[in-house]
Amino acid sequence: MERENKDMIVNMLYVRSSLERANESRREMEAVNVKLLKQSETDQMTGLANRYRLNDYSDKVLDYCYEHRLPLAVEILDIDFFKQYNDNYGHQQGDECIIAIADELKKWKTDRHSARDMAEMNLLSFMQVQVRRKCMRRQARCGRILWI
Repeated sequence: MERENKDMIVNMLYVRSSLERANESRREMEAVNVKLLKQSETDQMTGLANRYRLNDYSDKVLDYCYEHRLPLAVEILDIDFFKQYNDNYGHQQGDECIIAIADELKKWKTDRHSARDMAEMNLLSFMQVQVRRKCMRRQARCGRILWI
């Protein structure tokens, strides 16, 4: 009887150890999956959302604003003469220009979601507009950024 009890305890400890290892593996896999998801939705150069994440987000926010009858503003920041700048100063300088603009967008701690459309070199931003004055301040900021 005592031998059976010892065997049962050993088996229980083995099962517990196996479950702990399985849980640790699951946590590691979940962390890797979170990292992969972030990488798949983020523009590597700017750290902004990429077009796929923008499309997903825009569908959700448009539906939400429509359902709740909320106003929505969409900003499209086009970098004027970017091709000429890129051709004249080189791709590295062009990349640094885009990164600088993206960094400015990231500083705006608001209800904004920004993304980079790589094909067009545009930066897009969605925001819900609650007060007209708030929108006017944002327009003023956009004017400043376009001249970086």
